[in-house]
Parts: sequence; structure tokens; C-alpha cells
Amino acid sequence: MSTNNEPWVKTASDAYEDCIVGNRDGLISLKASIDEAISEKSASPTYKSDFISVVCTEDDWDTAEDSNLPKWQEFLFKTGVFIWLGLLPLLGIGLVISWFW
Repeated sequence: MSTNNEPWVKTASDAYEDCIVGNRDGLISLKASIDEAISEKSASPTYKSDFISVVCTEDDWDTAEDSNLPKWQEFLFKTGVFIWLGLLPLLGIGLVISWFW
């Protein structure tokens, strides 16, 4: 146990995967931030945390997820990976076989 009584909260922890973990004061502060976000739509933590803010939204689950790439770029990337890992080795094998025949 740490003797440091500074409130803290983590959402990414190796010891506690898929959990929100923190000390008592940190979790109480998180609760206050959640209450503030519900009333004001957003709140910035005043305690040590690995996130920037607490946000209250009425969006659907999927809408709240941020996609890093637009759909066309994702399609282009997947097509390129398929060509690189699928068709290019077949072409290489074909060339090697043709050299030996």
C-alpha cells in the first residue's frame, strides 16, 4: 500500500484488466465527476487519472466509438493487406516454380 493519499483513478491497469481502479478518495472524486458530467454534460477530473474527462452522452453504444480510419481507407488497407499476404506469395511461388521447370 502506498502512503500517498493523493486521489487517483486508472482505467488501464495491468493488474486489474477491464476495470476502473483507484484509491478510495479517487473513486469518490470520480463519483463526483460522474455526477457533474450528468448535470453539465462534461467534467474534467481534479484528481490524478489516465483520462481527460468524464462525458455524459445520449449517443448509441456504436456511435460513441471513434473509428480511426474512414471506411474507404479501411477498405483500401484491408485490400492491400490481402494482396500483400495472399496474392504476392502465390506470385512468388509461381515464379520460383517457373525458374526450375
